[in-house]
Amino acid sequence: MDHFRFPTPNMCSPSSTNHLEGFSRGTVTRDLATGSVVIVNEERGGYTWSEFGKPTRNYSMLRDTFEITDDDPTSAKVTSHRRTDLSRDGWENHVIASGELTCDEESFHVKTQITAYHKEEPIFERHWQFAFPRDLT
Repeated sequence: MDHFRFPTPNMCSPSSTNHLEGFSRGTVTRDLATGSVVIVNEERGGYTWSEFGKPTRNYSMLRDTFEITDDDPTSAKVTSHRRTDLSRDGWENHVIASGELTCDEESFHVKTQITAYHKEEPIFERHWQFAFPRDLT
């Protein structure tokens, strides 16, 4: 049986990546008088690299918040915020997305939105809002 040997692939030189300063932190706050608990997680960071001889930058930020009050499961609320920036050679854009999830005794309720920007001008925006049954959850 003859075996076919693939030729050695052509490869470009690897691009160098520089990490941008960022952070990751979380907090838990509990109110003993009301029984409420709020958990917040925040992260930021990014990197730069050169692609086709053009410096490129990617930077992201996120914040998630979880809230609930003792003995009240319908008080649960989750919010999420995201922002991602991407730029290269005078071209700059960013996308901001956010969402919220709450509930009552019968349903979960969701609100989300996304907005895309070129520089600081919004070029696309969309909002969603819907509910769906808890089905014993």
